[in-house]
Amino acid sequence: MSIVSVREVGGGREGSVNEKGERRYTRVFQVITDSALDGPLLVRTAPGIPGRGNIYATATEFDPGAKVKTITPSQSDNPKIWEVRVEYDSVTEDEPENPLERPPEVSWSAAPYSRVAWKDNDGKAIVNSAGHYFDPPLEVDDSRPVLSVTRNEAAFNPSLAIDYQDAVNSDGFLGFSPGQAKVAKIDASSATENDIFYWKVSYEFHFRREGWELSVLDQGRYEKIGGKPVPIPEFDVAGNEIPGSQVTDPVPLNGAGARLNNPGPDTVQFLSFKVYKERPFSAFSF
Repeated sequence: MSIVSVREVGGGREGSVNEKGERRYTRVFQVITDSALDGPLLVRTAPGIPGRGNIYATATEFDPGAKVKTITPSQSDNPKIWEVRVEYDSVTEDEPENPLERPPEVSWSAAPYSRVAWKDNDGKAIVNSAGHYFDPPLEVDDSRPVLSVTRNEAAFNPSLAIDYQDAVNSDGFLGFSPGQAKVAKIDASSATENDIFYWKVSYEFHFRREGWELSVLDQGRYEKIGGKPVPIPEFDVAGNEIPGSQVTDPVPLNGAGARLNNPGPDTVQFLSFKVYKERPFSAFSF
């Protein structure tokens, strides 16, 4: 007995705010199981269903002050298909004695970084007066939004931290598009309170508007001829190749392994690489 699929559906979403500014939201999910014997406990704790105390966050909206208060699974005429209504509420309550029922702690900050700048805000190449890129290339600030979430969990699986190490989101996450969010770290420490053992788990995510693919200027001291790397020769003042020579500094390539003829800001090629594994961030159930 297990979960086959979980997806959010329309046709039941609601949202309200009263004169006190208290917000309430409702989201609806469809859960499909592989057995007619599966029950509401399995369904309401399925991966992708927000848990009690989770903040209200969808692909387009984010309200950290509203948290899950009620999760209601309802079986359809097909015993393997369930509708799960998740209700959020911003009304505060006294802190529960059970640490597992307390809402997560959420904070946003920014982290300073730098990045190589190949183009300006208008898309023009950043080059010297002779039309060549600066060596070394110029760097600019690259501040990144940082989301920190700490919550109490009944269990902690270290394999999750390993599997999601430096992973980027393959799905929408808190309003960010796939590829814009990256796991910075997952920390956990055990604790016991009111005779209840639990884990205090902290998640940190960094965000980049441009995504996390590595972009680099295509250049080198070798070019590919006949499928083999061949040294790129120097040219003399007359523009002729110097036999047996090799350039001392990397020269632009054409994106296919050959030396780029008449290189310039508008003709140079950049290569992009996916250097971080992609994982569904719905597994965090925020």
